[in-house]
Amino acid sequence: MEIHINGLTKIFSPNIQALSDIYLDISEGEFVYLIGTTGSGKTTLMRMLTREVLPTRGQVSLDGIDLRRLSSSSLPYFRRDIGVVFQDYKLLPNLTAWENVAFVLEVCGVPRAEARERTDDVIDKVGLWNRRGLRPDQLSGGEQQRVAIARAIVNAPRLFLADEPTGNLDVHTAEYVMKLLLSIHAAGTTVIVATHDQHLVDRIVNAWWSCTWDAWFATSGKGGTASVGTYRYILRDTLRLFFRHWGLSLLTLVTAASVFFLVGASSLLALNIRKIAVNIQSDLVIQAYASSEEAVHHIIDALKDNRDIAELRYISPQEGLDRLRAKMGAQSKAVTLLGDNPLPWTIEIKVRQAPLVTSIVKRLSGMSEIDDLMYSGALAERLVKLSSLISKIALTVLVIAMLVSGLVFYNTIRISIYSRRQEISVMLLVGSTRSYVASPFVLNGMLLGLLGAVTAVILLHYGQMYVMGTVDAVLPFLRQQLQWREVVLLDQVLLCAGVTMGWLCSFIAVRHYIKNAVAPL
Repeated sequence: MEIHINGLTKIFSPNIQALSDIYLDISEGEFVYLIGTTGSGKTTLMRMLTREVLPTRGQVSLDGIDLRRLSSSSLPYFRRDIGVVFQDYKLLPNLTAWENVAFVLEVCGVPRAEARERTDDVIDKVGLWNRRGLRPDQLSGGEQQRVAIARAIVNAPRLFLADEPTGNLDVHTAEYVMKLLLSIHAAGTTVIVATHDQHLVDRIVNAWWSCTWDAWFATSGKGGTASVGTYRYILRDTLRLFFRHWGLSLLTLVTAASVFFLVGASSLLALNIRKIAVNIQSDLVIQAYASSEEAVHHIIDALKDNRDIAELRYISPQEGLDRLRAKMGAQSKAVTLLGDNPLPWTIEIKVRQAPLVTSIVKRLSGMSEIDDLMYSGALAERLVKLSSLISKIALTVLVIAMLVSGLVFYNTIRISIYSRRQEISVMLLVGSTRSYVASPFVLNGMLLGLLGAVTAVILLHYGQMYVMGTVDAVLPFLRQQLQWREVVLLDQVLLCAGVTMGWLCSFIAVRHYIKNAVAPL
């Protein structure tokens, strides 16, 4: 890879000059040392080559590509041609040496079988085959450095960058690491090494190394399209996120379940009340209550010629009591607690059409013999108003609860991102796309939302069966059962709402973080 640097200057805020008027041309296949004391700008220059940092003035181009003009969508694929060994290694502590190396191929979409073969080969080349199953904290500094080198070269980069690769190593290990770098260079890779150790460089340059690297290095692919192994990794990573912060995940799940349960319960209550109102409205019966039997006969005589009335029926207090006992069923014994029969003399008036109810009620209200009136329209109107009130309350609760739940979701994902910030940084630098980095976090949010909604649906079903059973046992004539179609529709709405809320909150959280992480300084 050819590198052209023209008039490069970098000034960090507030007015800290890291580089000034740098001119440098590096041909493809060269081995270049950047030698300088700590703080001289070596690391800044290396970070500019990976587009982590943009110049204040000047131009940096690789193979004719101006890095300042490189789009964020093209950046991941550009970085796949660059292998980087960080000064502090940046190995992922929860992965073994083998997994740290394979990690690069996984995020780049290399098929699983090919990734395994290439990882085995490069691990063996750096002399870590017998240590491949150990985590970074179980390896020495030199071994960790070799793992970092293996990770940087496993994707066959055209440019290899090493920032102080021997800084914390003894002389013997340092020389072994430099021999590895010379071997990489022998395969035709452009190598740039930043170091403060002039003596080591002199020893390496003056030594005669017989350095070779097998042909696989120069010809291995870069990955690209997502493979089955890639999707498997994303799903595995999603589950790992869920269980890594299990306490926070449980809190988020409980919060989501509570929100959707409240929304679902309010919706079920409103739907049941509205259904009762509809049933009542369909029953066009007015009940007129009189104080005596004589008054009943007088009322019947006054209404019997009214063509708007389909039927007049007299119900004695005893008949009314018998009806009440029949409706209550097994609980009919409770009627005996009332003592004497408290029911009045009643006239049932069936109206031919619903619009006529109001006019008939007005006429009955003017009759002195009638003590009280009850008709389905009035009760239905009250129930409709109650249903509307419950719906409004439910909507208000929904908005507030969604905001609270969304905040919990957002913070959960933010904490997950923060705990894996090093891993995300490595993923972005080795060429992972933003969508790939974001996928596990977004899927984790969707999973939490779905599980919360599922929990709420289960609780609602059990709660509804309990309430309906209680009502049926005490007041069977009030029992109203929704159709399964309505219940299933509500379940679907809750499940979709859970997934949508989880997706939206996690997407906003991870998008904000990755946008800042990708943006160069």
